[in-house]
Amino acid sequence: MLVVLFHASGTLGSEAYGARTVFGDFFSWGHSGVQFFFVLSGFIILSVHRKDLGRPETFKNYATKRFIRIYPVYWVVLVPLIALYFAVPSFGTGVETELPVIVGSIFLLGTEPPILTVAWTLFHEILFYAIFGVMILNRGLGMITMGIWFIGCVLGPTYVFAPINLLFLFGMAAAWFAPRPDKVPALTFCLLGASGFVAVGVSEWLGWFEPSDTPSTLLYGLTALLVVIGSVRLEQEDKIAIPRAISFVGDASYSIYLVHYSVIVIGVKIMGGMPAHLLFAIVVLLAAGAGMVLHLLEHFAI
Repeated sequence: MLVVLFHASGTLGSEAYGARTVFGDFFSWGHSGVQFFFVLSGFIILSVHRKDLGRPETFKNYATKRFIRIYPVYWVVLVPLIALYFAVPSFGTGVETELPVIVGSIFLLGTEPPILTVAWTLFHEILFYAIFGVMILNRGLGMITMGIWFIGCVLGPTYVFAPINLLFLFGMAAAWFAPRPDKVPALTFCLLGASGFVAVGVSEWLGWFEPSDTPSTLLYGLTALLVVIGSVRLEQEDKIAIPRAISFVGDASYSIYLVHYSVIVIGVKIMGGMPAHLLFAIVVLLAAGAGMVLHLLEHFAI
């Protein structure tokens, strides 16, 4: 939802849609939802597949689960978008109908920007899944590969060796710490992490950090790590219960992520004459709602 707020604010603030600032552009740091997601992803993958490391017979099950989680619903969103760019080329810049871009977008591989704009994050996700898969096939070789990758991410600017990939390491560190209750003051971790995460965002909004630069990325990672460890421990200790409605939004988060930007852009184009803050609220609700509907349809299909 942070990313939804970020894109709604950014779309309204762009020159193409009237350059209208809402809430002082406060949600300009909402892109940090991606940073949090990468930490959470590293945590989940290691937590779920820890026992699979070094057991190549489990690789097929791992790969199948990862494929089903990412690709089918992504293709449901991507294919109509590709068809739209062929039918109405003026909607794009022209590259959307080029074969290398289409192939890269379909398989989430390569260096070309994807047709579905928000899918750039999935390129990193698939890369992490692949390297983690090496650890399942051969634990020693996989750990060396993962180590070289992370070292490269400290030094390299490309998407393969980008600093943002280090957030998967933060997530795996969270998975290592979370089962150790004697080392985890859960509530303290949660409060420090949440307040720190917001503080980094506000600092970015105030101009103290460049958006998505390495220092802010690592600070988001560290504070997200604390949130994940603390909240997991609180839940394991039955000290918190997640309301069903919030849990449902979490379950639908991937679908929301895939469709929200298109819904926001279309909504702003259609309802652009509304007062900015009202339009902002409407497109945020429409984007989230569209993602939830897609999630329900996906769940029904399965």
